Amino acid sequence: MDGKQKIPMKNEIGDKLKNHTHEFIILESVFLLFVLVLIGMFFHSYKFVLGSTLGACVAIINHHGLYRAVSMGMALSAKHGEERGLKAILFGFFIRLALSGVAIFLGLKGDWASPIAIIFGVSVVMVSSLIVSLAIRMIDRGV
Repeated sequence: MDGKQKIPMKNEIGDKLKNHTHEFIILESVFLLFVLVLIGMFFHSYKFVLGSTLGACVAIINHHGLYRAVSMGMALSAKHGEERGLKAILFGFFIRLALSGVAIFLGLKGDWASPIAIIFGVSVVMVSSLIVSLAIRMIDRGV
């Protein structure tokens, strides 16, 4: 028996994180969105709150759409060939890109969202992905 045994609880948590990474990222992104909104409500104007909410919603919806598009594309690739799956992924990407651009443009054009807040909001999913990746890595190393 080596002196470094992993705790079963950590292995279970690690397996859940690895198997449901998408769900953890979405939940953490929503949590970070609420944190941004609370910070905005107490320390900034309503433009910051609306901008961070808009940016985070766009990022969360895009992330979920990417997950679904890649899953669907992989299923189509297995059934109908790689080219068809790639076309489905790219089509979904361009639709999401256009809708995201329109939503952000309307927020900025209507002057009800702060550009800096939109940037903070959009980075919510990136920060969540980083935190979940670090958590998986720490659990794998037994930290």
